[in-house]
Amino acid sequence: MQFYLAGNMKTSPKVSIIILNWNAAGDTIRCIDSFLKVQYDNYEIVVVDNGSEDGSYQLIKRKYPDIVLIETGENLGYAAGNNAGIKYAIQNGADYILLVNNDTKLLNPQFLKQAVELIMEADCKIGIIGPKVFTSTGQVQDTILFTPTLLNCIKQSFRLRWRIKESKDYSKVQEVDAVSGVCLLIKKELIDEIGLLDEDYFMYAEEQDYCYRAQRAGWKVIYYPVDSIIHYRESVSSLERYMKRYIYVRKSLIIFLRKHYGFLYAIILSGLFLISNLCKALTAKGEERQFYNFSFLSSLYKGIKDALRSGKSRA
Repeated sequence: MQFYLAGNMKTSPKVSIIILNWNAAGDTIRCIDSFLKVQYDNYEIVVVDNGSEDGSYQLIKRKYPDIVLIETGENLGYAAGNNAGIKYAIQNGADYILLVNNDTKLLNPQFLKQAVELIMEADCKIGIIGPKVFTSTGQVQDTILFTPTLLNCIKQSFRLRWRIKESKDYSKVQEVDAVSGVCLLIKKELIDEIGLLDEDYFMYAEEQDYCYRAQRAGWKVIYYPVDSIIHYRESVSSLERYMKRYIYVRKSLIIFLRKHYGFLYAIILSGLFLISNLCKALTAKGEERQFYNFSFLSSLYKGIKDALRSGKSRA
């Protein structure tokens, strides 16, 4: 790994803003430009280039010579890529870590100050804060997440299948199971106690895992309804990419159960995923048949088998 460092040191607790980039220089530059306008007097921006092959690293390095830039050399996934930034930040005096997706733009320059003040003043056992996030169309994004117990996984799949909306209140401060990793403020003392993100997750469910571990250690996870960022969520441009994402999500949920509830629960969830998708394939009509086909079922089976065997979700 190579480091290009800069930062500012003043009186407020130091916040390291970590932005993970992979083959998306345009998104990352928009994100950096917006966060350079944040109204907080002691922060640094840490960009982790996760093995990009499109010239992102060189472009970002040339455009922003005074920010921290870390090169991993390969695509390590969300958890391991962010961990590279977290390690640097902790070693260089960060009091708080802000993980933020690169496909975002700062909406409220004051939100970082407000979030840090909430952690400092409200409750010393607040370890993680997730702010209010907006979509590109101005809607509040669903960032209050559930702990992936077996029952919750089944309930969530049922909701998605039948498009049933959950009742969540995004207007009040509240303790929650988990918050989305799209924008996540973490206290350094929490990291000291429970460690880094679990790198067995390549993508998806790593923030739920981290929030679960934090709560088990006695820390609180808080949703804080302060406007923060706009999330320009990536649209799935191909059936193949949608299939890959679908399988990764399910692999990660199985890994979570395997780690925290035991192999039997992971087996049960795996069986439910396979049976439900087989039934969908047998009853699929029209355009659904393009997705629920033998190739998809085979890929799903291999992914689930790998997650059960290795306990890891890798590329």
